[in-house]
Amino acid sequence: MSVPEFFNNNEIVCCSEQDFIIKVWGPILSEIFKQTKLTLRWGDTTMENTTAPFKVDLRVICTINGDRYDVGFAEFAKNFTAPKAQKDRVKLILEGKEALNTVFKVNGEHVPDIEFYTLQIAGLKGHLISITLQSNGLYTAQNINNRIRFPLTNNDIFDQTSHLIKAIIKCKVVMRNTYAGFKSKLIKRSIVGTMFEDK
Repeated sequence: MSVPEFFNNNEIVCCSEQDFIIKVWGPILSEIFKQTKLTLRWGDTTMENTTAPFKVDLRVICTINGDRYDVGFAEFAKNFTAPKAQKDRVKLILEGKEALNTVFKVNGEHVPDIEFYTLQIAGLKGHLISITLQSNGLYTAQNINNRIRFPLTNNDIFDQTSHLIKAIIKCKVVMRNTYAGFKSKLIKRSIVGTMFEDK
């Protein structure tokens, strides 16, 4: 197995942000997230039913009883420049905070230990970010594990690819758990509502 020609340094320099999304990250994410009942919504879009002003490049959405809920986000860039990286990270954290608030609203209470995952990607590298609400009411965000990246040499193709896939699968699992939590709570609420209507 060898590194694809696309990952050649001379080729990478000429790539645009869309090249990385369409040729690299899009196919990988689509493959890993297929058959999960989660929808990958590409393009600059805003969260539904919220005052959050930000648009993000990718939303991972679940649909329950016709209503859509965000369970994950991703931002992409051509490369990591300090201003762009900081702007994207702040955007993802604020969107994650808003999405966590939606989780708490649906549950009717603060859910301890729940994590909301986002991906911040630049070129062939990225970070998995976890956003949580601590018991003292403080929202925190931290990078999970080491930076993920596609292998650039034949020597690291196995280790880097394995680490990359595991990180994205971990992200998928957390997002599916968020979806399952939404579904369980909304179904219970629907059943209780039906019981009161029948009386």
